[in-house]
Amino acid sequence: MDPRFNLLYGGLAGICAETSVYPLEVLRRRLQLIQAATRSGHFGSVRAFGNLSSMSKLLEIILKRDGFKGLYAGVLPTICQVLPSAAISYYIFELCKKRLEVYK
Repeated sequence: MDPRFNLLYGGLAGICAETSVYPLEVLRRRLQLIQAATRSGHFGSVRAFGNLSSMSKLLEIILKRDGFKGLYAGVLPTICQVLPSAAISYYIFELCKKRLEVYK
């Protein structure tokens, strides 16, 4: 297979993987920020979320406030980071398999 296709497929796989789990990353990050603000006593904009007891409650609040796009806020810079990384990793993996003559 042409090495350019390995780069392309690796990049596309990275984008698909990142966009599929990105909403969970947003929820995790927001929960961590809320917990850190609660511990330190610096509430600021965290007050808008109120007292959260679960990830599902946070999901409900984000969907009400920002809509579906709120779950993908900041996905473009992440994709710009993942695309070359995944593409190069997949390319190197396939190159090593070819050089070591490891075939299925």
